[in-house]
Amino acid sequence: FDKTGTLTKQGLDFISAESFTDGKCCSESLPSEDLTKAMAVCHTLVKSDKEGLVGNQVDEVMFQASKAAMDCSNAKSVVITPQDGKPLRVIKRFEFDHHRM
Repeated sequence: FDKTGTLTKQGLDFISAESFTDGKCCSESLPSEDLTKAMAVCHTLVKSDKEGLVGNQVDEVMFQASKAAMDCSNAKSVVITPQDGKPLRVIKRFEFDHHRM
Protein backbone atom coordinates (compact mmCIF):
# COMPACT_ATOMS: atom_id res chain seq x y z
CA PHE A 1 0.00 0.00 0.00
CA ASP A 2 1.20 3.50 -0.66
CA LYS A 3 0.53 6.51 1.58
CA THR A 4 -2.90 7.11 0.04
CA GLY A 5 -3.98 3.61 1.01
CA THR A 6 -4.38 2.37 -2.55
CA LEU A 7 -2.97 -0.95 -3.57
CA THR A 8 -0.27 -0.35 -6.15
CA LYS A 9 0.29 -4.02 -6.98
CA GLN A 10 -1.66 -7.18 -6.23
CA GLY A 11 0.27 -9.77 -4.22
CA LEU A 12 3.80 -10.08 -2.89
CA ASP A 13 7.09 -10.98 -4.54
CA PHE A 14 9.94 -12.79 -2.81
CA ILE A 15 13.17 -11.19 -4.00
CA SER A 16 15.89 -12.85 -1.94
CA ALA A 17 17.14 -14.10 1.39
CA GLU A 18 20.71 -13.54 2.51
CA SER A 19 22.71 -15.71 4.86
CA PHE A 20 25.33 -14.43 7.28
CA THR A 21 28.39 -16.36 8.44
CA ASP A 22 30.57 -14.97 11.22
CA GLY A 23 28.73 -11.65 10.91
CA LYS A 24 29.46 -11.33 7.19
CA CYS A 25 26.81 -11.35 4.49
CA CYS A 26 27.09 -14.15 1.94
CA SER A 27 25.01 -12.42 -0.75
CA GLU A 28 26.93 -14.02 -3.63
CA SER A 29 25.78 -17.50 -2.64
CA LEU A 30 22.37 -19.09 -2.29
CA PRO A 31 20.67 -18.91 1.13
CA SER A 32 22.17 -21.40 3.57
CA GLU A 33 20.52 -24.77 4.12
CA ASP A 34 19.57 -23.68 7.64
CA LEU A 35 17.92 -20.48 6.40
CA THR A 36 16.03 -22.37 3.70
CA LYS A 37 14.78 -24.89 6.29
CA ALA A 38 13.70 -22.04 8.58
CA MET A 39 11.74 -20.51 5.69
CA ALA A 40 10.10 -23.90 5.13
CA VAL A 41 8.98 -24.48 8.72
CA CYS A 42 8.58 -21.08 10.46
CA HIS A 43 5.05 -20.17 9.44
CA THR A 44 1.40 -20.63 10.37
CA LEU A 45 0.26 -22.10 7.05
CA VAL A 46 -2.11 -25.03 6.77
CA LYS A 47 -2.82 -27.06 3.68
CA SER A 48 -6.37 -27.52 2.47
CA ASP A 49 -7.43 -30.04 -0.17
CA LYS A 50 -9.73 -27.45 -1.74
CA GLU A 51 -7.74 -24.23 -1.29
CA GLY A 52 -4.11 -25.33 -1.21
CA LEU A 53 -1.97 -23.32 1.22
CA VAL A 54 -4.02 -21.17 3.59
CA GLY A 55 -2.61 -18.48 5.85
CA ASN A 56 -0.73 -15.22 5.95
CA GLN A 57 0.38 -14.14 2.48
CA VAL A 58 3.91 -13.33 3.69
CA ASP A 59 4.20 -16.86 5.12
CA GLU A 60 2.88 -18.36 1.89
CA VAL A 61 5.35 -16.50 -0.35
CA MET A 62 8.26 -17.35 1.98
CA PHE A 63 7.26 -21.04 2.09
CA GLN A 64 6.96 -21.21 -1.70
CA ALA A 65 10.41 -19.59 -2.06
CA SER A 66 11.87 -22.38 0.11
CA LYS A 67 10.68 -24.89 -2.52
CA ALA A 68 9.65 -27.27 0.26
CA ALA A 69 6.61 -29.55 0.22
CA MET A 70 3.99 -29.85 2.96
CA ASP A 71 2.25 -33.14 3.74
CA CYS A 72 -0.83 -32.92 5.97
CA SER A 73 -2.24 -36.34 5.09
CA ASN A 74 -1.84 -37.50 8.70
CA ALA A 75 -4.32 -35.56 10.84
CA LYS A 76 -2.01 -35.67 13.87
CA SER A 77 1.17 -34.32 12.29
CA VAL A 78 2.50 -32.14 9.51
CA VAL A 79 5.63 -33.10 7.60
CA ILE A 80 7.66 -30.51 5.71
CA THR A 81 10.14 -31.81 3.14
CA PRO A 82 12.79 -29.26 2.10
CA GLN A 83 14.64 -29.54 -1.20
CA ASP A 84 17.31 -31.75 0.36
CA GLY A 85 14.64 -34.44 0.77
CA LYS A 86 15.06 -34.93 4.54
CA PRO A 87 11.57 -34.66 6.07
CA LEU A 88 10.98 -32.43 9.09
CA ARG A 89 8.04 -33.20 11.38
CA VAL A 90 6.22 -30.28 13.01
CA ILE A 91 5.94 -31.24 16.69
CA LYS A 92 4.50 -27.99 18.10
CA ARG A 93 3.00 -24.90 16.57
CA PHE A 94 3.28 -21.51 18.26
CA GLU A 95 0.53 -19.28 16.93
CA PHE A 96 1.58 -15.75 16.05
CA ASP A 97 -0.78 -12.79 16.24
CA HIS A 98 0.77 -9.65 14.78
CA HIS A 99 -1.90 -7.54 16.53
CA ARG A 100 -0.32 -8.44 19.89
CA MET A 101 3.07 -7.05 18.88
